[in-house]
Amino acid sequence: MPTPQWFEELTVLADLPPRQLLKQLRDLDETAAARALELRLADPEHGYTFDCGEIAELAETPWYQSGQAVGYVAVAEPVDDLVAIRPAAQIAADAGLVRRRVNIDLTAFRAAKYPGGEAHRVLFHFDAVQQWPDGEEYLHFSTSRRVRQGEPAPDLAQPIFAGLTVGPRGLDLRYAAIKVKQTDQAFVEFLEADVYRSGLRLLSLRQPVTALYSRMAEELTRKIGGSSAPIAKRLLGLDFNPRGTSAPLALGTYLAAQIPEARELRWSWEGWRFHPASGRIVDEAEEAFPYNYLALSVHRYPEPWETVRAPRLHAPRTAEVAAANTAEQRASTASAAFAPVPAGAPADLEIEVGVRPEDGRLRLTYVVTWADETHGMHKLPIRGPLLNRPDQFHADLFEELENLNRGLGDAEEMILAEEVGPRLGKWGQRLYRILFPAELKAAYRKFRNRVTTVQITAAEPWIPWELVKPWDESEEPPIDDDFLGMKFQLTRWLSGGTPPAREIPVQALACLEAGRVAGRKALPHAPAERTLLAELALRRPGVRDASPPQATRQAIGQLLGAGGVGLVHFAGHGDCDPGRAHKAAITLIDGSSFAADQIEGELAARVAKDRPLIFFNACRGGRQGLALTGIDGWAPAWVRVARCGAFLAPQWAVRDELAYEFVRVFYGALDQGLSFGPATQLARWHVRGLDPGNSAALAYAVFAHPHGRLSF
Repeated sequence: MPTPQWFEELTVLADLPPRQLLKQLRDLDETAAARALELRLADPEHGYTFDCGEIAELAETPWYQSGQAVGYVAVAEPVDDLVAIRPAAQIAADAGLVRRRVNIDLTAFRAAKYPGGEAHRVLFHFDAVQQWPDGEEYLHFSTSRRVRQGEPAPDLAQPIFAGLTVGPRGLDLRYAAIKVKQTDQAFVEFLEADVYRSGLRLLSLRQPVTALYSRMAEELTRKIGGSSAPIAKRLLGLDFNPRGTSAPLALGTYLAAQIPEARELRWSWEGWRFHPASGRIVDEAEEAFPYNYLALSVHRYPEPWETVRAPRLHAPRTAEVAAANTAEQRASTASAAFAPVPAGAPADLEIEVGVRPEDGRLRLTYVVTWADETHGMHKLPIRGPLLNRPDQFHADLFEELENLNRGLGDAEEMILAEEVGPRLGKWGQRLYRILFPAELKAAYRKFRNRVTTVQITAAEPWIPWELVKPWDESEEPPIDDDFLGMKFQLTRWLSGGTPPAREIPVQALACLEAGRVAGRKALPHAPAERTLLAELALRRPGVRDASPPQATRQAIGQLLGAGGVGLVHFAGHGDCDPGRAHKAAITLIDGSSFAADQIEGELAARVAKDRPLIFFNACRGGRQGLALTGIDGWAPAWVRVARCGAFLAPQWAVRDELAYEFVRVFYGALDQGLSFGPATQLARWHVRGLDPGNSAALAYAVFAHPHGRLSF
């Protein structure tokens, strides 16, 4: 990308022509340097073309230097120890950072000598190129600090970029340090507010507010840089194949020092040590470093699947319930919930849901199986409720869920955003009340705090089990639990047929992307899903990206018919009418459709040989309906007919950006070796955190073994 305009326009003091430099020195009350420059300008022997660096008062002055030396310490935290500084050019690049996200923090700054007295306000500006799924963008961040001459900036630890994506070549960071004159101080005062101390936090997708803030920061720097005193500006290139002045990229801290240009080639960090806790660079006698410098630390960005933390439950009704839930969260720690479990180990709890005719109606039946350390295995058959018009109930519920996500009430009237979450909770509590008979509620009280993984194997097509929200005050302690899909690592399967795969080998993967189809609303994040799958293949040697150039019916037939693909992902539009669930379909890039009833014969038999993970990230792709002899829809087609290893799809419409975020965290967790249960729970927690009242996190039906996983 071209060099940004602010960097081209900014002229540091060391690059100013003599008369402009003289004006700056007078404005800054640098009397001695200004007097020496005046004398040189008055000397007819030199005229106006001399090198200001020849003047003794400027030659060794730290703020007048234009060279850069970059050191490195393999520590990014503020440890209380002296660490030897290595030349940054001599470290090894960390190739594992390619296409990963990192945090960049300003962790130290020292003005050995700045012009204009002993106290300074310094404006720092940084820019970097962010690798979005749909292209690149310059990001800008500005911050201001007050410092005293010769002392490190106190309590700096300033986040700059949080979640910056590392490109295939590495990172190019530009920075500038500007001494803010008294006349410009009011313009930068707001940068010291707490809201600007958290850095530029980047989501995984391009956000308009990010661009707005970047433009504001760039314009501010251009204004202040033109009227105040720029001291330093440099490009800090951190590459995987460094050349010239760039350095290898690794986690740790980079020290960028403003040194005399003549010393750049023969600079040595030998004997210098860095104290991260105080931000000081000292020699072996603990004498201070003689030049200005700053320290930039590179950390791994904590992705949702790397920072496991159970979510807080929604506001309980009573103090007693609140206390019970707090104790529950302490008892069920994330470390236990996400501890490694052998692939294919049994779920902690299994619930088989059956349907049988009774007096012209349908009755649910349950068989609940769980292990208890004291009493061993429990297998409890339970008689469930009679169902009245389940098809109509199913249609009404899903319509209301989609309306709530659009901010609409029962009569499609606009409702307040804060009303959406409570209404969703009421639906979950109603499902618990009408679907869980007394015997099942009693069993739930016994296992609710003892199990982590739950497998529901159902013969019915109507019930969104993820949405069930237990609430019961009939006895002590009262229960006001989270949705089942949030509280547990809940997965599903369909009754009868082949069990879910314990391990799915992935030697090839494919993404079918159809986010822009004529006559349909564009899905701007669908291409990002394709990019995500392509990057997953790149990170895994030996995994082939078999994605066809376009998602057409012919391409799908060839892909599935050829076989050998362990992961098939679709990103685009879809729909399912439960009354004709065999015609559940996805819309392809040319406007044609691919329906569930096409999963038959040779194609289904070929899929059954590979048993892949199939993820249809398309609206209503997880919905089912009654058929002539059972149930129909995408789930029965892939799970029963094609005998795939695992299948995922949302049961109702999900907003495009939230659908992408679920995919990103789910695959990120699988890439880290997690199984389907914890990967699903992490994705749900993450999506709810982005939009707490939205039901998108609960929309996904995950037909998989909770301890099943991908093997690359």
